[in-house]
Amino acid sequence: LGPCNALSLDARGSLRSGGRDFLGIVWELLSSPSGVRAPAIEVVVNSSSPYVYVAASCSGTPEAQCSGVTLPQGDFALRLTLRNWVGGVAKTTVHFSKTAAAVPVAIISGRASVSARSGKELVLEGIMAPSNCLGASTNALAPRWTIAPSPAGIGALNLRQQSLVVPKHTFVTGTTYTVSFTVTQGAASSTRSVTIDVSPSPPIPLLAGGSRLISLIENGSPLALDASPSYDPDATGAAANTPLRFAWYCEFNYKAGEALVGFQPTPCALLTPPGAALDEAILSISPDGMRAQSRNFSSASTDRTFTQGCPTPPEAGIRCDPDALFRFTVFVCTQGLPDALACSASNPG
Repeated sequence: LGPCNALSLDARGSLRSGGRDFLGIVWELLSSPSGVRAPAIEVVVNSSSPYVYVAASCSGTPEAQCSGVTLPQGDFALRLTLRNWVGGVAKTTVHFSKTAAAVPVAIISGRASVSARSGKELVLEGIMAPSNCLGASTNALAPRWTIAPSPAGIGALNLRQQSLVVPKHTFVTGTTYTVSFTVTQGAASSTRSVTIDVSPSPPIPLLAGGSRLISLIENGSPLALDASPSYDPDATGAAANTPLRFAWYCEFNYKAGEALVGFQPTPCALLTPPGAALDEAILSISPDGMRAQSRNFSSASTDRTFTQGCPTPPEAGIRCDPDALFRFTVFVCTQGLPDALACSASNPG
């Protein structure tokens, strides 16, 4: 903020109040130059409104027409806490600087620290406004973005517009960047910066086929559950060929008598052919193993149990139960940073 720019803090667009007024609105001063609490800051922290306006300290040039300084020069941090009618609480922090120079306003929407993923596009919105001081330059505002350290491919980015669009795979996982937005008007300029922490994306688990009804005939062919379409959204180039890690989790829908308990874990090795791999993208399911384990669906019966298709009248040793379901979940993992696994689970099938 220059000496002729007002301070306007507007949180009236905040959501999740259920259409009702917020019951708690608290502004807090987190930091200020030398701990100073200027009269303008007192206006903010004593406010019970999500919208606070502090007039500019000068009506004209800072040298000749100052009407009283309302904010000292320096950096400020304010925190707003909102509480809604059901007791939900949310907080956000705003940072701004005050200067005596007649500079344009430069703002980056959002937080001062941003978490990003290499595999996702990042969009930053810059806000700019001219200085309100009399005698300030009337030249057009010129925005410019800078990124440090400079990522590969930065030459393809449009750095001289109000919005910055960073395509996926531009930032490197595990790297922290400083992105600055500079607004120039004539010889005057102002800059705001945000910190971008790039963390690993979880892999995307994909289980081909989804839920299905299968036949458990005697000596039937194994069923293949295929998670090979899964992928790492951060991987590019040679890294795209880095193998993922897989782990399978098997369950069956258990009943205590006729009371449904819900899905309970069962060793996947009991449902697969002897020696089948349990840590690869494809899990081979044995109809014979599933038929044997179907005797465990209910504590009230050791009959082989099927979801549907039982003969009428029922044969001895066979029962039908629409709740007789097996569930399979695959966990897909990629090597994270540093030396940690980043994993995601598929929707059960």
